[in-house]
Amino acid sequence: MVQADPEKASRVLEEVSLKDLTDEQLVTAHLKGRPGAFQDLYDRYRDRLIHFVTRKTGDADRAQDLVQEAFIRVTRHLHRFDPSKKFSTWVYTIASNLSKNELRNRSRSPLVLF
Repeated sequence: MVQADPEKASRVLEEVSLKDLTDEQLVTAHLKGRPGAFQDLYDRYRDRLIHFVTRKTGDADRAQDLVQEAFIRVTRHLHRFDPSKKFSTWVYTIASNLSKNELRNRSRSPLVLF
């Protein structure tokens, strides 16, 4: 029976290109301090999330702000992410909730033009 060597597995993970890792592996790599892991997650999802939030809110400029806020929340709470779940579902849920909050806030304080 062959024993797995955790140090060797860690070295292999370091040698693998970030582009080849799954989202969940990138989260784990980021939490372990691997440079560039979070940037790769950001690059993978930024444009898609902006499009998603723009469709929900109807405001492309505000969508960019909300996506930035979504990623701030991701960085703040990444340690709570369950790697057995899909990262994409988690980040889209955060963006969706921020979009709903934006629409709710708009309806409570409508813009008055003079």
